[in-house]
Amino acid sequence: MTNLLIGLACAWSAGYSLGRAIIPRQGDDTRMRGLWLFVAFFAWVMATLHAALPADAHWLYSRACCDEHDCRPAKPGEVTRTATGYIVRVDGQAPVVIEEGSAKLQHSPDGQYHLCTYTTYSPDQGSVFVVRCLYRTPEGF
Repeated sequence: MTNLLIGLACAWSAGYSLGRAIIPRQGDDTRMRGLWLFVAFFAWVMATLHAALPADAHWLYSRACCDEHDCRPAKPGEVTRTATGYIVRVDGQAPVVIEEGSAKLQHSPDGQYHLCTYTTYSPDQGSVFVVRCLYRTPEGF
């Protein structure tokens, strides 16, 4: 809620400041007034959307794990906790076991599982599914 109010205040301020610079004086063309209203409305919409929409969680992935396109929140059932680590099951791929203490295990700041995966090709194995990192929930620590 605070972000929304700050966004609205910033939008009003930007729209007002810009509008004062281009607002027509008495007797000037009324098209400029329409332009000012459009600019003020556009600034308000952008600030409201910025404040109201949830941020993409991508910022929390480390560069060591993520290559700008291979990390995502895990779907329900894709990650299973075991006594010795985790099993990752992604549709159509062989299950991947990640042992406790592996460098692939990372702390998840939002408390949800996230997977960083990619598929590579091996001449002897064909297409190989690789889990680069697993961001795990707090109970995993």
